[in-house]
Amino acid sequence: MLEVKYEIRWSIYIAGKNVQKVRNKHLPAVNEAIELPDQKWEVFVEEDNPNEVRMCSSSFYDGFTKAEMTLDYLRWLPQLAAGEWGISGLSTIHSDRALYLCGMFYTREPKNGYPAVTNVMAELIQCRAD
Repeated sequence: MLEVKYEIRWSIYIAGKNVQKVRNKHLPAVNEAIELPDQKWEVFVEEDNPNEVRMCSSSFYDGFTKAEMTLDYLRWLPQLAAGEWGISGLSTIHSDRALYLCGMFYTREPKNGYPAVTNVMAELIQCRAD
């Protein structure tokens, strides 16, 4: 039987300028929301966007069906940031094509507390079947 591999590419912006605070306070809350307690992140401030801290990472999964992976992905997004999400690629769920979903979130007023997410792009990609 073929084993399907998936990747989620996370790009998350947090309100504020303090990278250390993001690492110590916001990052653990993000990992809890996406149920990956040991997830490693690249955390930095972009020169053209000095009022937010960006976190980037990739997560890899195998052994899940399309339906299982899609449900987990759709469950994690609102746990990360409550509000309106735009999700593209839903037609790939019930097709023979490789799964590709892209969730996007944006707010001008992040919640108080952790994580204070302002912007997210999370891509779920079916990589290959071995």
